[in-house]
Amino acid sequence: MTKKIKYKAPYIVHTRFERNRQNIWVEDAKNRKVAEWWDEEVSSIIGESVINYLVEMGIIKAEQMSDGFKKVWVLPDFSKE
Repeated sequence: MTKKIKYKAPYIVHTRFERNRQNIWVEDAKNRKVAEWWDEEVSSIIGESVINYLVEMGIIKAEQMSDGFKKVWVLPDFSKE
């Protein structure tokens, strides 16, 4: 099911990357923090966003699941091991 969401205020995405820390947070127009992610969560949401973008652009294929979610087979990142 597709749902249109109307935003009443602009949202700003902030990022901070240091040696061993990663932080992303989103604020609304009144500078209220509406979401925040740290470290491993940042890597996870970035990876998911990249895969979703590639599926939407038709660069990679995804299998449509019965529950409405798309399943993409991704090889593990061996560079971290």
